[in-house]
Amino acid sequence: MARLLALLLMCGVILVNCGSGGGAEFARALFPDLEFKSVLAQKLRHTGGFGCTYVLLELPEDAPQEPPRVVPQWRTTSYELDGAWKRTPLLDKRELNGRGSCLTGDDYYLDGARIDGFGPDILSLIMSPGAWYSIYGRGEGQILMVYAPDAQRALHIRYGD
Repeated sequence: MARLLALLLMCGVILVNCGSGGGAEFARALFPDLEFKSVLAQKLRHTGGFGCTYVLLELPEDAPQEPPRVVPQWRTTSYELDGAWKRTPLLDKRELNGRGSCLTGDDYYLDGARIDGFGPDILSLIMSPGAWYSIYGRGEGQILMVYAPDAQRALHIRYGD
C-alpha cells in the first residue's frame, strides 16, 4: 500500500510539473525575441473536434512598437505567403473565419472559445488602429496572431482540429 501511495504521489508531482510553464515555453518558441511579463491565458490542447488553442501574453510597458519575429510551429507555406504582420484595424471581420469563433464563440460548443474571457477585448484591439495582426493558414489550421504593445498584449491562436 505504501508503494502504491508513493507511486501515485510521484505521478501527481510529474503531472503538475508537466503542466507548469507550458504557455511560456510555447511563447518563447513562437516569439523567440519577445520579452513578456506573464502568460495571461493559455490552452495548449483542446478537446473534441474543432477547437481553439492559444497563448495570451502580457507585455512590458516599454515593449517595442514593431511586432516580433515569428517562428511558425506548424509546417505551412501560407505563413510565407499570407502571414506578414499588418497594421490594424482589420476592415472585414469575416477575414477571421473560424479564428473569430475563438474570440467570441460559445465555449459550450467550441472548446477554448473566448480566450478565458479575453476574446472580446482582443477583437476590439484587432478592429481598432494601433496594433498589428497576422492571419494565415486554411481549413483546420487557421492562425491568428495579435501584437498590441500599447495594450501590452501579444496573442497566438490556432483554430482547428
